[in-house]
Amino acid sequence: MTWYDKDYKKRQIVGVDVFGGGGSSATIDIEIEIPKDWDTFWTEIRSDMLDVVVTNPLGELLSFARKAGANYSTRTLVLQVDGYASNHDNSMNALFVYYGNASETTDHTVSVTISSAKNGYIL
Repeated sequence: MTWYDKDYKKRQIVGVDVFGGGGSSATIDIEIEIPKDWDTFWTEIRSDMLDVVVTNPLGELLSFARKAGANYSTRTLVLQVDGYASNHDNSMNALFVYYGNASETTDHTVSVTISSAKNGYIL
């Protein structure tokens, strides 16, 4: 596993159950709901959430967006990943949520279209 960027101080593994994902070459959409009670996350991120990114296990940035309604003050955040190339059918896959880069000024999100999303779970 490669670290995405040295300026991102923290990362958290996310498990994605791809059971029935459609085969080893299939792509899937994923939604990751960030728990409101994950204090470590909420106290380390910027209020504009620019320092929250999603990567694959190799530290490569994925096509992701913050779902409409993301709100720092109410601790509401759902990350949507578009077209993830699942490496296994009928198993768990791992992604990473990186956060904690106080100097990040770039918004790494993109416009995504999510269909039949699999759930990602903070582990």
